[in-house]
Amino acid sequence: MNSELTESEKEYRDLIGNPNDAIIVDEPSRYSSLVNPRFCEMTGHSVEETKRFQFSSLVHSDDLAMVEENLRRILAGEGVCGTYQFRGLSKAGKTIYVDYNSGVIEREGRIVGSRAL
Repeated sequence: MNSELTESEKEYRDLIGNPNDAIIVDEPSRYSSLVNPRFCEMTGHSVEETKRFQFSSLVHSDDLAMVEENLRRILAGEGVCGTYQFRGLSKAGKTIYVDYNSGVIEREGRIVGSRAL
């Protein structure tokens, strides 16, 4: 059992740590609970910084209402998962064009957050 857990943890670290795509996991509080190094490279924020701000602060103001509505629908289980585009903001205020591929995180049959690539 320990070897299975160790292998699972290695796969998880490889998935999060090495992809070309940025990954972020949001909890219902709307604070990021996990980001990968690529996300930090793209936005200019450190992992620690991402744990202290809301995801909405990364979204361009003109796209915020759409992103928040999509997130609300995802967390309500309304099946909005999929890809859409929006403009994000880097730490320096630069516009980043984002293809957001979202999905839900479920625990014990309940939606508890969303993940995005």
